[in-house]
Amino acid sequence: MGKIADKYFIVDPWSVIEDGFDPNYGLVSESVFSSANEYMGVRGYFEEGYSGEGHVGSYFNGFFEETPIFHPARYKGFVDVSRDMVNSVDWLYTRIEIDGEQLDLAKCQFEEFKRTLNFKSGIMNRSYIWTTQSGKKLKIKFERILSMEINHVGCQRIEFEPLNFSGEISVISGLDFTPRGQCWDEVTSENNGQLYSIMAQTKVSKLRAYSSFRIDCPYKYNEEVIRKDRFIGVKFFIKLEEGIKASYDKIAVNYAAKKKEASKGMMKINRVSDFAYSSCIRPIVVRTPH
Repeated sequence: MGKIADKYFIVDPWSVIEDGFDPNYGLVSESVFSSANEYMGVRGYFEEGYSGEGHVGSYFNGFFEETPIFHPARYKGFVDVSRDMVNSVDWLYTRIEIDGEQLDLAKCQFEEFKRTLNFKSGIMNRSYIWTTQSGKKLKIKFERILSMEINHVGCQRIEFEPLNFSGEISVISGLDFTPRGQCWDEVTSENNGQLYSIMAQTKVSKLRAYSSFRIDCPYKYNEEVIRKDRFIGVKFFIKLEEGIKASYDKIAVNYAAKKKEASKGMMKINRVSDFAYSSCIRPIVVRTPH
């Protein structure tokens, strides 16, 4: 009997679309909705945290870690070291709470899920309506894009629209090396005004990755710096009004060094100090044959 392919995704000429979420296709969807700009790439994972099956993946081109290989018996031609592309910092890290309830699509009630990757703009967006245990309905839209102009820059936009309530939400946004803690040691982290940064190095090869971000949001208040091992971030609150959209942008700069250096990472920060989410988006000219 011939094999019949599952038709799960909706495809149009310039986008791939996931209409509704099936956890059985979760890992496949993360791969399909990956974003990259030749310098760095991220899988299409749920940045707000997901306790179901998934794989948070963030990578830099040409950035490899050495892993010793042990053989019970050695013969000529056996290799002693493997080199693998190392999973790096989760610069999209986000956690969202309403009334102490944390958003997690493996546990929460949600509807109208839709995820789209647009090949013209490079934007991956995802949206759904979250219904909390108390019955509050919040429509959330996530967008991400990696800059093609300055390939060290990645941008995230999260938009909130309360459908049946007015109230407060809390957000944690950060830089996280801990899911990949077996490979990484923290070197340093700091907070300088609205800039949050961290540097870590691989355990064996001692290669370093530098990451930083700032939050652009006129609505945030009660900011609190959060520091943990291999993590730095900020917790803030946003006051929402029923039927009115509110959003924030996260501008991240990542630099993967093959030597013990931080200066180039800081130079990248200085270059994009005024960089905005809109700077990542540029019109794409499509030329068709006559």
